[in-house]
Amino acid sequence: MTTCAECLDRLASSRLSDMRFDAAVLEHCATCERCASVATDVRYAEERLAMTLSELRPGVPAPAIAEGAIIGAERYRRRSIARWVRRGLAGVAGLILATYIVENRSAGPPQEVETLVLKCISPETASELVTPYLRSNGSVVYTVKGAKAVTIRATSEEMAAAESQLKNFDANNCKLPGSADVIPSVEKQGKD
Repeated sequence: MTTCAECLDRLASSRLSDMRFDAAVLEHCATCERCASVATDVRYAEERLAMTLSELRPGVPAPAIAEGAIIGAERYRRRSIARWVRRGLAGVAGLILATYIVENRSAGPPQEVETLVLKCISPETASELVTPYLRSNGSVVYTVKGAKAVTIRATSEEMAAAESQLKNFDANNCKLPGSADVIPSVEKQGKD
């Protein structure tokens, strides 16, 4: 014997025109009022659907309608994928733009590198004197232990202030005149 759940499952998953040959469902509907009313409602809905389709599209065969539905579903799927691709590309473009802005913002004024020969003071003292004047990003002073020179990388304004500070300190504390000399870079040197 067929249960109500089995009967309702078969009613929901197949057409009533196919049910005419299913004896188990017909027997159950003859004994169960609830399943019989569901079968009647489904039959009525199928008839209304068939009449509506025949009024809307006279002469259009069912395979053409199915093919149109499949093509429409494929278009919808492609549009959905394209929408996600566009969103992804917009996100990548935004990330590249943000990176570009951050990189260009952090690039400060051009810096120059000079090596100053020290005559009177130690490289450590010279480093302590010029460090407060090196404020831009990337400005630094290098010292080499045992060498009487410091190398400074800074903007032109910072470089001028550092050189001036070293010259003032030498003029006030050293007995030798002109204690800080600039060694020209390799590109500026001429023939010896």
